[in-house]
Amino acid sequence: MKHLAIEQLRSFVLVADCESFTTAADLLGTTQSAISLRVRKLEQAMERRLLARTPRAVSLTPEGARFLASARQVLEAHDRAVATFDAGTQTTTLRAAIGDHAAGALLESAFGRLSQVFPELLLEVSVGLSAEMQARYDAGKADFAVVRMDISRRQGIPLYRDQLVWCARSPDVWRSSAALPLLALPGSCTVRLAAERALDGSNTAWRLAFTGGSVTALQSAASAGLGVAAIGQSQVPADCVILNRSHGLPDLPASRITLLTRLSNPLRGAIAAAFATDASDRRRE
Repeated sequence: MKHLAIEQLRSFVLVADCESFTTAADLLGTTQSAISLRVRKLEQAMERRLLARTPRAVSLTPEGARFLASARQVLEAHDRAVATFDAGTQTTTLRAAIGDHAAGALLESAFGRLSQVFPELLLEVSVGLSAEMQARYDAGKADFAVVRMDISRRQGIPLYRDQLVWCARSPDVWRSSAALPLLALPGSCTVRLAAERALDGSNTAWRLAFTGGSVTALQSAASAGLGVAAIGQSQVPADCVILNRSHGLPDLPASRITLLTRLSNPLRGAIAAAFATDASDRRRE
């Protein structure tokens, strides 16, 4: 019978979810070489190659994809058992600041995973524009924040990349001879500003057709055919299509979803895993 070490499983799952040895090392408070060694020992124990590595990317092998769900179940059971005695009956308040364009759609599943591991958590959640949520964290009003950042910024712990895209009910909602009907959040939204810069930089005429207070509102407006929205690829509604250069639209900048926190493990790793896990599951759908 094979005996698997918990830290090897944890390292493998985080690398798979974040698609990065470096990010997994940051979350676990160790070095990239230590993470690589743990994964290699796990692969030796399983007698299977679980991760495909290249100089620029890491991804699951077919064997790794089959093993991931079981590894996750073992970790969740382990963490629940440990939390039973670590947490006792004491309630811990955790203040979260979530950028709606970053992870608003992940809240239900992410916080569900957290509550399974730490059932005594009292969550105080604020959701808004990423810039506002980062300011809330910087002011000490949140214990952690999950926000969308341009990939050129080196702040925080990167959880995963989520490319900004244009989406609409149909390409027919806009003709290039007319001003593009833009769907957006309020003026200080970084995604809206990026969309406006891209349109202006390509000399594409546009008009504001809808302003909503949440990404859910944008998704509803796009599904209703009111115009074109700039949104994370993982947030595109199922009844919408992605528009690109072939439709006369400019490229949008790459961005990443980032965790900002001063918390230590195990909470830091659990928070990162909760959000990165759900995002990785969506990417594989």
